[in-house]
Amino acid sequence: MLAGASVAVADRPASAAPGEPPPRLTVGQVPVPTGAGVYRPPVDAPVIDPFRPPPHPYGPGNRGLTYAVAPLTPVRAVGDGEVVFAGNVGGALHVTIRHGDGLRTSYSYLAAIAVSVGSKVTGGAIIGWSTEVLHLGLRTPDGTYLDPELLWSGVWVPHLVPGGDDGARPPPEPGLLLEVVRERSGPVGSWLATGGASLSMVRSDTLAALDRRLRIWMHYAAELQASVHVRRFVDGFEQWHRDRLDCTEPDDVVPAPTERRIVVEVGGIGSTSESAAIARIDTSSLGYDAPDVVRFSYAGGRVPPDRTGSAGLGGELDDPFGVVPVTRYDAVASQGDVVESGRRLADLLHDVARASPGVPIDVIAHSQGGVVSRLGLAHAERTGRLPPEVQTLVTLGSPHGGADIATAIEATRADPAGAVAIDRARAHLGVELDPSLPAAGQLSEVSPVVDQLASLPAPDGIAFTSIAARGDLVVPAGRTDAPGARRSTVSLTGISAHDRLPESAEATREILLAVVGRPPTCRALHDVLVDVALSDGIGLAEDTLGAHLAGATLLAPG
Repeated sequence: MLAGASVAVADRPASAAPGEPPPRLTVGQVPVPTGAGVYRPPVDAPVIDPFRPPPHPYGPGNRGLTYAVAPLTPVRAVGDGEVVFAGNVGGALHVTIRHGDGLRTSYSYLAAIAVSVGSKVTGGAIIGWSTEVLHLGLRTPDGTYLDPELLWSGVWVPHLVPGGDDGARPPPEPGLLLEVVRERSGPVGSWLATGGASLSMVRSDTLAALDRRLRIWMHYAAELQASVHVRRFVDGFEQWHRDRLDCTEPDDVVPAPTERRIVVEVGGIGSTSESAAIARIDTSSLGYDAPDVVRFSYAGGRVPPDRTGSAGLGGELDDPFGVVPVTRYDAVASQGDVVESGRRLADLLHDVARASPGVPIDVIAHSQGGVVSRLGLAHAERTGRLPPEVQTLVTLGSPHGGADIATAIEATRADPAGAVAIDRARAHLGVELDPSLPAAGQLSEVSPVVDQLASLPAPDGIAFTSIAARGDLVVPAGRTDAPGARRSTVSLTGISAHDRLPESAEATREILLAVVGRPPTCRALHDVLVDVALSDGIGLAEDTLGAHLAGATLLAPG
């Protein structure tokens, strides 16, 4: 530890105009600044796990922001204040700063600390250095956790979660920081932290690795039970019965919309600005004019317009979105942090709506793009930047429940032989999924991102439809379910079903139904049961392979 080291002061962020206080709102009795010049992020790095308020004090969630950072990245105070805690809690180093408005920010999982209790710091001062992750928490004086990101977003939408003494007096700082350790370390760390054993000699990253192994083991243990698969057949029958009350007959003719609409396409993992399955959807039959087709770039903004008009914009002079940034991206960029990709998509939707105000926007996404779209819409809603023009979300073969092959990659990460077998399976399926890049871990069925998606409905006012392929070997149909989404399955099968889904005639009809606000096509019971049988069989085969390959490494931390 480097407690007592000198504190480096960075340039202060811009403040409000002279004589004008920054804009403020109130949460309870605590004034909360919302001006972008009052607070700023502690590091320049992507957020890999956003604020996810738990349902109760000991529930799962994330009581702050978790950043992916390089080891020994300088961590800076987000604003002026006084250090009220600096030390070890639960095997990790933490610093807590009390700011002049009463708010407290905590910086967890530090490699070293540069300040001591009682130190006065200014915004931008170095308070420590990071490990491979950094957790930033924000609390009111009574211990209530808030979303730190909104301090510098310019829009304050508080999410209150249980914590502390509800206003009696400030709770003990180590006890509150221990809640962060419990969340990151999972059930093993929680047991140790609450008395199962001492954490003082156990590294928090070791606990997190052990918890990850146990989560994978429990996932496979559940998936290999016969009762789980029987239950899915029962659920399929019940879902069919409900859908019969609200579906579109197969012989109904559905005309495309005649009013102007914009479609934002989001490609999947392994896509590039030049090649993406999502670009093969039949936008003209869906009623979109060529200039109103915009494809998201994983590098930010949109991909370059297609001058032929076949996959986007009909030429530079006809471009209604000239103010929207244009960038190219490669397959590596599409496998970056999906949370950060979601933020970039939120920016694109904002720019597109600003360029054509009042024109309805539909988001159509393939594979991983559906996950990115849901995260982007949630981020836009949380920060008050969701355009009202966004009306529809349609996802095609998206792993809302995680991808089996990503789970297998995560399980075999420490086993070279298992990793080789998974690489062969990836090559056979044509899946572009680099285990060393963030998306592979984030799409695992046991990842924090997938945990978040399990309870993340589409924002109010946005109609959400998830379309699956019956025989999709990359994302089995059962993994495409999402809360609040209408479910539709088409009859595609085969090794290329996943890539062919966006261009299939059946999927085009289901997209059209979603865009015009009608329910999916009615299906016969035997078709639904075949869907469940084939999808569940694919998932079972892949889980069996993953469990077999991972068996030797499931309990080995690392």
